[in-house]
Amino acid sequence: SISRFYERRARRIMPALFLMMIVCIPVGYLYLLPDDISSFYKSILSVSTFTSNFLFASESGYFAPNVELKPFLHTWTLAVEEQYYIFFPVILVFTWKGGKKFTLLFVCFLASVSFFLAQKLSVSDPTNAFYLLHTRAWELLIGAIGAFITSYGSKSILKLKSLAREALSIIGIAMLILSIFTYDKLMPYPSSYTMLPVFGAFFIVVFCNKDLLVGKLLSLPLVRFFGLISYSAYLWHQPIFAFYRYKNIIEQRAVSMCALIA
Repeated sequence: SISRFYERRARRIMPALFLMMIVCIPVGYLYLLPDDISSFYKSILSVSTFTSNFLFASESGYFAPNVELKPFLHTWTLAVEEQYYIFFPVILVFTWKGGKKFTLLFVCFLASVSFFLAQKLSVSDPTNAFYLLHTRAWELLIGAIGAFITSYGSKSILKLKSLAREALSIIGIAMLILSIFTYDKLMPYPSSYTMLPVFGAFFIVVFCNKDLLVGKLLSLPLVRFFGLISYSAYLWHQPIFAFYRYKNIIEQRAVSMCALIA
């Protein structure tokens, strides 16, 4: 049921998120200057209502000089996700009556519209394009398309030879690595550039399994460990970095940043 789906999302997201916020509140109260603490309190409210993407879009661009000092900046991604998950199940309820193929076609249509908007607005309105759902939805919808393929097109995927699936999985990993090491803040994003990491992840999810090389690598205990803590690591990294930068105006040294990461 939809209510059960929302309940599971809440159990997954909220406890760790609210714990992080509770810890950050006294630190912000002690460290931040009056003007900054006002923005900090606004961000607490917006994070709690999953609207922080709207707040940060109205305040500044993602790569503006002062944004690294905002402890909750990273929660814009959670806001986009939760807004998506409010609408997407409802869309499925109505389109499912037309059958699986109709639903898949409708999801592809929505993804195409969202991608078109991302490509267009990344140049004309880059801040809103970066933060808001209508230009980010296609990235999530590609995942939904992957779910359709793996659930209802599994026979055709199984017919692919292991070598082909191996190649596609390796290409997916290569696409992710390439985007990590070659993309910078000067690129219009999200845009056609975003297809590289999105489809890299898509290839891994759809074509990889535990018997292939990439699957074996991703199943290693250390890799699985980082996978399991990834949400918590995501939650804590920005507050730790932001408060440290706030107290240390000079440019951070690599040694200090590595210690903070640890």
